[in-house]
Amino acid sequence: REMRHCRRHGITPLASTDDAYPALLREIPDYPHVLYIKGNAEVLSQRCLSMVGTRRISAYGQRLCDELVRGLTRIPQVVVVSGLAFGVDVACHRAALAAGIPTVGVLANPLPDVTPAQHTSVALDMIERGGALISELHSQSKQRGTFYLARNRIIAGLSAGTVVIESPASGGSLATAHYADGYDRTVMAPPGRTTDANSFGTNSLIRNRKALLIRSADDIAEELQWEFALSRDEKTAHAGRTDRRERPRLRRAERPAHGARTLAGSPAVARQSLRTFSISRVQSRTCSGYAEAGKRRRKFNVFDKPRAEPNLFGLCRGE
Repeated sequence: REMRHCRRHGITPLASTDDAYPALLREIPDYPHVLYIKGNAEVLSQRCLSMVGTRRISAYGQRLCDELVRGLTRIPQVVVVSGLAFGVDVACHRAALAAGIPTVGVLANPLPDVTPAQHTSVALDMIERGGALISELHSQSKQRGTFYLARNRIIAGLSAGTVVIESPASGGSLATAHYADGYDRTVMAPPGRTTDANSFGTNSLIRNRKALLIRSADDIAEELQWEFALSRDEKTAHAGRTDRRERPRLRRAERPAHGARTLAGSPAVARQSLRTFSISRVQSRTCSGYAEAGKRRRKFNVFDKPRAEPNLFGLCRGE
């Protein structure tokens, strides 16, 4: 019965055991066992970026959607993922269509219906231009408005990163950010004015170090390590800049807390020092190890009382 329904409406069921199933989505612990897809299923395996936010979008949020999505056009195979809801979601879908970027809508209802119905025309444009609509609900599922939070986990799981454009102190976009953080995906947010209600949620994510502060699409490409996808001409054009994109790349586990200051004076200097450092022929290991100074070698512990002036990281100099 379900297969007849899928054939009748041009829906592709995709099981989690299929090779075409999105690899990132399969990594989350509560992945859907079956996805129902209407449109191009191949875009789900490209560079997906989730963009979510409040349903009551402001002029500032609309401008952010347009500028961030427009800046993603120079990254090949990028796909914008959102929930096709009012406000930020549909604004990101429309911005992606205007920029020629495939976009995917994750629905909280069975296909081929679209909720809200006002966005049916946008959904059809998304399919015609190489995007897709997806849902985990089969045709017999009862729509009672209870699947929105479950839908948000798919939005977070499909993508390497999630951008929260605007959000009040509570809302579904913060739930999506919570899912993404729990799945060890990168959460990003642009800052807003502290007096704007639509920026309370995003500012709180940044303040509580749950989201990385971004200013442009360049910051998104850097945080997701998509710089390698840029063309050679674009890399040459950006080579002369002396901004945060030129700091050494660190794995997520090696990054210090967002906004932390160190004795080195700036996070960039501290990150460089954490990767490799050599001070007067002294080679050290963490906590309990050996220090080699000249020809002498002795056991030491960083919690011992220092014999000399401590260096940058509180280690003892070898004597």
